Amino acid sequence: MDLHDYRQCLRRWTAAVQAMYNQCHLLGPRTCLPVHYERLVLHPEPTMRMVLAFLDIPWNNSVLHHELLVGKQGGVSLSILERSTDQVIKPINTEALTKWVGHIPDDVVRDMPSLAPMLIALGYDPRANPPNYGQPDSLVIKNTFDLKVNKKLWEARERQVVEKRENIWRSWLQKPRTKPGSTTSVATLENSTLIETEASNSSNLFDVRMQIVVNDSNVEQETRGL
Repeated sequence: MDLHDYRQCLRRWTAAVQAMYNQCHLLGPRTCLPVHYERLVLHPEPTMRMVLAFLDIPWNNSVLHHELLVGKQGGVSLSILERSTDQVIKPINTEALTKWVGHIPDDVVRDMPSLAPMLIALGYDPRANPPNYGQPDSLVIKNTFDLKVNKKLWEARERQVVEKRENIWRSWLQKPRTKPGSTTSVATLENSTLIETEASNSSNLFDVRMQIVVNDSNVEQETRGL
C-alpha cells in the first residue's frame, strides 16, 4: 500500500474499520464496546470509567495520567519500535485531533463520503475540514496548554524517542540476512524481545514484519513497518 496515496489509504481504512465494526456487532454489546478516539481524548474520565466498568475493573485515577507511569517499574511499558511512542509519552491532549488538517487534497476531501463511507456510519461529517469535535474537558485543556508552554522540552523528548527508534531499526536492518521470509532471530531491545523476525531483501521499512513479546510476557503484538 502506498501511504502517500490518500485515496488508497482511505479505502483500506474504511474496509478494515467496517470489518471490525461488523465483528463487534456480531459479538454483541456484552462482549464488544466501540469507543470513539475523539471521545477518549476530549472526555477521558467519563470514557475511561465506561471502559473500565465494561471490563469490570475498579476505577483508578492513574488512567488519566499515563505519562507519569511510562517506563516506570510496574507502570506503562511501550515498545521503542512503535511509531506513535513519541506521542504516547505526552499527557492526554488534543494535538493529534486536527494534525492532519490541510494535508489532504481538496479533491480527496470532496470525494470523502464515497471513499470512506464508514465515517458517516460512525457519526462523522466526512467533509468537515477541520472537524468540530466539541469542547474538551478541563484536564485536557490544561494538558494541551502545558504542552504548548513547554513545547521545546516536549520536542526534545520526542526527538530522543524517534532517534532511538531509528537507530534500532538501522542496526537491525544492517544485520546479515538469509533467504527472504526465512530469517529467525532473537534480540533483546529495551523491555521487548523480538522473535520470529522475517524480512525481505528490500531496505524499505514497510517490508519488515515482526512479532514482539512485550516484557517477556505472553502478550504478542505484530508490528508492520514504522
